[in-house]
Amino acid sequence: MLIPGYYLIKPNSYLKERLKTLDIEPDRAELILETVLWTHEEVSESKSRTGDDIAEVKLLFLANLMSGYLSGDLYSKILQSHQISLAVFDRWWAIERYFIEFGVDEIEQNLQPDVISFFVKTGRERIDSWIEQLSHQIGPRR
Repeated sequence: MLIPGYYLIKPNSYLKERLKTLDIEPDRAELILETVLWTHEEVSESKSRTGDDIAEVKLLFLANLMSGYLSGDLYSKILQSHQISLAVFDRWWAIERYFIEFGVDEIEQNLQPDVISFFVKTGRERIDSWIEQLSHQIGPRR
């Protein structure tokens, strides 16, 4: 079965410190230091078990940097390597993988009717309307 995986990629403190020592355009440095969220639409159970999906994302992240944002020379200057490798990624970034356990719609549909009475109005018109709608949809079932 294939499921989507979500990957949060964050620069580490070493990269932040490294960029402070280099003469890099502020906009480019900001781009490199952005935390990004990527999705991989086809993660198999075997890929997730072995971490192959994470390795793919790491390598693609570096390839994307090199092909879209950093020329070969600038890539090497910043990352101290001309390679696209797991070691280069791991030196400068961290990655976290997430899978969606439940969608919000699924949670709403599975709420127990008596739980709705514990919601407290928020003072936010749209949210209070949503709570009201939930109470009518799920409210006490007899």
